[in-house]
Amino acid sequence: MSNLTFEDRQFLNGLRLEIRQAMAKALDDVFHRLNETIAYGSIAIFGEEFCDVYDHAPGTAVFPRNGHRDVDVPPYTTRRELREVAMDAFRSFESDWTGELYPGLLVPREIRIYDDEGKVADLYDNQSRTWFSESDDLISPDSWDETSANVKSLRDQASYEAAWDNFDTARTLRNEASRIEMRLKLSQQVAA
Repeated sequence: MSNLTFEDRQFLNGLRLEIRQAMAKALDDVFHRLNETIAYGSIAIFGEEFCDVYDHAPGTAVFPRNGHRDVDVPPYTTRRELREVAMDAFRSFESDWTGELYPGLLVPREIRIYDDEGKVADLYDNQSRTWFSESDDLISPDSWDETSANVKSLRDQASYEAAWDNFDTARTLRNEASRIEMRLKLSQQVAA
């Protein structure tokens, strides 16, 4: 039995993160890397996941819902290497879709790369087929408040639609709000 409190565990996890980040910096220094190494990043591919409508008759009909798949990544990698791993996994999910919808299918929509602190470090949007950090699509600081208001408005509209049982419309509005909010957070990180 452990005598550690919740605060003790948080402190130890923080130390582990600091140690991992220090090791990543040491690797960058030793190998003279220009791209900063992420101590322990993660990748998630988001999209539409299809599920069975009827439990008693699997495969008869499917419905879409938001879903994601996590991708295994090696520790101590650069952002460029994480992008390559993410794109390989994304293409794999794309190739799984032959036009036929079946339970368990994930039609990918976007990739999120998280840094070692759990913040979104980069975003790939399938509509624009670009990485957000490389695009000219940054939201300027003078538009941040307006963008936040737009996100809130989209979420309010989604709630209204869900109240009228328009669940697919509500899901679409929530996805758009989430996409804009993610772009806003990344713009704020770049500006900081």
